[in-house]
Amino acid sequence: MSKGKGNGPVWMKAVCSILVLLGVAGVSSVVTVFVMRSPLEAVKLYPVERNGKWGYVNRSGEMRVDPRFELANEFHDGLAAVKEGGVWGYIDGDGKTVVKPAFDEAWPFGEGLATIMVDGEFGVVDKKGALVVKPEYERPMTYTEGMAAISREGLWGYIDTAGETVIKPQFEMALPFTESLAPIRADGRWGYIDMTGQTIIEPRFDLALPFTDGLAPFMSQEKWGFIYNQGDIAFVPQFDDVRPFDEGLATVMMDGHWGLIDSAGNVAVDFISHHPIAFSEGLAAVPLSAEEMERGDEGSGDTPVKWGYIDRTGKTVITPRFDLATEFSEGLAAVMVEQDSRREWGYINRKGEMVVELQFESAHRYNNGVAEVQAGGFKRFIDLSGNFIDRQ
Repeated sequence: MSKGKGNGPVWMKAVCSILVLLGVAGVSSVVTVFVMRSPLEAVKLYPVERNGKWGYVNRSGEMRVDPRFELANEFHDGLAAVKEGGVWGYIDGDGKTVVKPAFDEAWPFGEGLATIMVDGEFGVVDKKGALVVKPEYERPMTYTEGMAAISREGLWGYIDTAGETVIKPQFEMALPFTESLAPIRADGRWGYIDMTGQTIIEPRFDLALPFTDGLAPFMSQEKWGFIYNQGDIAFVPQFDDVRPFDEGLATVMMDGHWGLIDSAGNVAVDFISHHPIAFSEGLAAVPLSAEEMERGDEGSGDTPVKWGYIDRTGKTVITPRFDLATEFSEGLAAVMVEQDSRREWGYINRKGEMVVELQFESAHRYNNGVAEVQAGGFKRFIDLSGNFIDRQ
């Protein structure tokens, strides 16, 4: 669809979208983790606007697809969604139309398929433009492990990549499959089914989310815990908020502070942060002040803080001095400093050195050596040295 970013599993955004759209109680904070961060792919073309029309440049700033579209999205799975004549279709890396514009909305391709919308109903097309699933469902579909959750007349089931119904609509809600299991809600409670529709973990939770690293978050009586994929409880509900396990660690919150636990339940990083801790390339951005850092605690909500970085032991490795800091990608992280009520973004390396000077109105993570920034009110792309690759 229009302008989505991301790197990580596509199902993350699907989970967030479904739960938020349907207003699942208690999900307002935990779903913030489900942010799609899909890396820009091998095509390595970037959408740019010229005189109100969109085209694509390569990493050298050369215009490879002339500006002729009303809107243009990033490439996924070899194709990019573009809007022309008020409707959406898809082009390849040469700018050739491969799926004729005919849709009210068009989502990125994944696993060779893409969700489209016509007259408020959702279907699926393949990379030749053939309708695999005709538009007749109530919600967008995201394929994971060859299956997609679908909604019809208020009930949820699953279809395969051929559009065939594998698990008939019967659930109050259904989330994507991960690790061969999917969370579903029946009679107001959440459990898990396998890819044949058989119940593996009986519905008994207030909320359940997809598995990662063999563990899944679940909520019971307003507290979060984790469950193994065999159904045994790994950690009893005790946390105020959680994030899924990733590479053996999960971010959890207790008493207003975030820390990290490992899969054995050991505290890997003490509960020192008022914000979730997310590691990337071995470092995590956290808001700390020098005074509280010395005490091993973060400032209170009334105490001005700066953002810095810690390693996986909780040690501060980049001194807090930024008003906002983001994750590392390809050795660089976007940081923001507010000066005279003006917010400026730049990039630092893993030593905390400013390698792309503060100058942008916004800045995003690097993918394949290119980052999207906003400069002078325009969306631009820069290389690892901070040079614009798109020529205005």
